[in-house]
Amino acid sequence: MSSSHRAFGLLILSGLVYLLLMISPHAVVSGDDLSGIALRTLPDLRIPSFTVTPSQVTPGDILTVAITVKNKSIASAPASYVALFATGADATDLLNAAGPVVLNGGPLGPGASKTLTLSFTVPAVAPGSYALWAKADPDHQIAESREYNNDSVARTLVIVSPSPTPTATFVVAPNGSDSNPGSETLPFRTISYGVSRLAPGETLFVKQGTYAESLDDNIPAGTSWSQPVTVAAYPGHTVILRPPPGAEFVLHFQGPQAYIVINGLILDGTNVTYDVVKITQTSDETPPAHHIRLQNCEVMNSPHGHGILIADGDGYNEILSCSIHHNGNQYDGGSANHGIYVHGNYNLIEGNEIYENRLGYGVHLFNGMQSFNVIRRNLIHDNGDAMDIHGNGNVVALNLIWNCGIGINLGTSGAVQGGNNIVQNTIYRCEAGVAVREGVPAAKILNNIVQASSGYPSNSIIDGGINTQIEHNVLDRSVYNSDYSVPPAGTNQYNTNALFVNPAAFDFHLQSGSPAIGAGMDIPEVPTDFDGFAWGNPRSSGAFR
Repeated sequence: MSSSHRAFGLLILSGLVYLLLMISPHAVVSGDDLSGIALRTLPDLRIPSFTVTPSQVTPGDILTVAITVKNKSIASAPASYVALFATGADATDLLNAAGPVVLNGGPLGPGASKTLTLSFTVPAVAPGSYALWAKADPDHQIAESREYNNDSVARTLVIVSPSPTPTATFVVAPNGSDSNPGSETLPFRTISYGVSRLAPGETLFVKQGTYAESLDDNIPAGTSWSQPVTVAAYPGHTVILRPPPGAEFVLHFQGPQAYIVINGLILDGTNVTYDVVKITQTSDETPPAHHIRLQNCEVMNSPHGHGILIADGDGYNEILSCSIHHNGNQYDGGSANHGIYVHGNYNLIEGNEIYENRLGYGVHLFNGMQSFNVIRRNLIHDNGDAMDIHGNGNVVALNLIWNCGIGINLGTSGAVQGGNNIVQNTIYRCEAGVAVREGVPAAKILNNIVQASSGYPSNSIIDGGINTQIEHNVLDRSVYNSDYSVPPAGTNQYNTNALFVNPAAFDFHLQSGSPAIGAGMDIPEVPTDFDGFAWGNPRSSGAFR
C-alpha cells in the first residue's frame, strides 16, 4: 500500500473516532477501545421474556407462545427475527404444528422491544416433558454487537395423554344437594357423597369453595392408570378441603384403594390431628393402598404431622407438581415430622416445591423399607434438612436445594442398604451438600454442585461410607473422608465458584464460562437437565446444562 493510501486510511479512521466521540461525548477512547466503540453501532437482540401458556396440555389443546425480543443497543435493527425450538420425543411434529417457527417483528429501534405470539393446536404427540426455548436472530441474518447472547431461558411443556372418555362425570358445588343427580346444573353438595357414586374411569369435579370434609378411605378404586377414579378441581376453580377440628387426616388411603387421582385441590391440615395425606395398609396387614397420584395440589398446615406419609410396601404412588409446605412446625415433644415421609418402595416424587417444613426434612425416606424411589426435579428449600435418604437403589436427581441444614443425608436404617444415586443436584447455602453416614455402602455422588456451604467441619461433602463413588462434582470446599471411606476421584473441582446466573434470586443456571459447564460424566439414566434440555457433550455438573 502506498504512503498516500495509508494516510488516507488513517484520516478516515480518525474521522470515525471523532464521529463516535460526538455520539458519546463522555467516552474516553484508547486504541484498544476502537473495536468496542465500533460495535456500539450494531444492534443487540435479546429475549428478555418468554412464556408458554398453559405449561401442561393435552393433544387438541390450544398452546400460546409469547416471545419478547428487545434491541439492547443504541443502533437500530433492520429486522427482529426470533425462532422457537423444541426437544422431546416428538419435537419435530410439535414444531410442524406450530407452523412458522421463525417470526419477524420488523425493524426494532434502539432500546425498543416487541412481543411476538404464536398460538396453535397441540398435535397428537407422545406424552412427556418437552423443552421449548426461543432464540433471537437464529441464523445470524442481522449483524450484532454480541452474537453469543441470543438464547432465552428454556420453558418446560408437559404433554399428557388424553383422559379416557369417562362413563360418567359428576359435579359437586357448595350450593348443591346430595339428593341431586350430580350434574352440571344440579350438582351434589358434599365431596364425600360425590365419591360414593364413582366407578373406574369416572371423574368428580369440585366447584369453587371451602369444604369442611375429609376423605377417609372412602374413594373407590380404579382399575388402571387408563381407568382411574379421579377427584379434581373444576377447571379454573379454587377448591379447599379443610376438615373440622378432630379429623385425623384430610385424605386417607388404605388397603384396596388404588389407581386414584387427586388433581388441583388445596389440602389444608390446619385442624387435623396427624398428617394431611396418609397412604398406608389396613390394620390386618393386607397390602397397602397403591398407585395413588396427587398432582397440582397444595398440601399444607398440619401442625403435628407430615404433609404426606407413604407407608408400608410397594406403592408405585406419584406426587407430581405439588406445593408441600408448613407441616409439622408445632413441636410437641415427639418425633420430628416432614414434608414427605416415605417408608415404602417404588414411589415417584417429581416437580414439587417442598418448603418451610422447619422441624423436619423436606423429604425423609426411613423406617426400614424405602427402596427404588425416585426424587427428581423438585425445589426443596427452607426446611430443617432438605433430605434424609435410607434404603437401596433410590435415585435423587436434578433437585434444586437451598437454605437448609444438610442438603442430602444418606443413612443406614433397614435391612437392605446401599447403592443410592445422588446425581446432578444443585445445593446452595446449606451446612454441607451431602453427608454419607458411617457404614453406608456403594453410594454414588456424581455431577453435583455444592456452593455457599457454611457448616462445621468445613466440607462440601462428608463421607463416612464404604466404597462411595464421588466424581465430577463442583464444590465450594473439600471432601471429608473417614477411616472407612476411600479418597474421591481426582475429577472433582474443589474451592470452586460455579458462577450461577443469580444465586441471590435462586437462579442456578450457569453463566457462560462456568467451570461446571462440561465438567460432568455421562449418566444415561438422566438424559436431560432440569429444564428438559439434552445435555452437551460432555455434560455439565449440577442440574442445568
